[in-house]
Amino acid sequence: MSNGKITAKELIDDIRKGLDDSALIEKYKVSSQALQGFFKQLKEKGLIKQEELEQRAQIFKCPACNW
Repeated sequence: MSNGKITAKELIDDIRKGLDDSALIEKYKVSSQALQGFFKQLKEKGLIKQEELEQRAQIFKCPACNW
C-alpha cells in the first residue's frame, strides 16, 4: 500500500492470498465496517464475486461451533 490509498488490485490480491479480516484491517489500518464497505464496492463493480468472499469466510469457520 502506498500513500495511504487502498487500490482494488492490491486488496483483491490480498483477499485471494487468503488474508483474513484481521490481517486486512491491520495492513490497511481500517475498521471492520470500512473493510466490509470495500468488499461491497468490489462486488458492486464486478471486481470480485460473492462466491470468492463466501469461500473465504468458510475457510475461517470455527470447527467447534461452525461460526
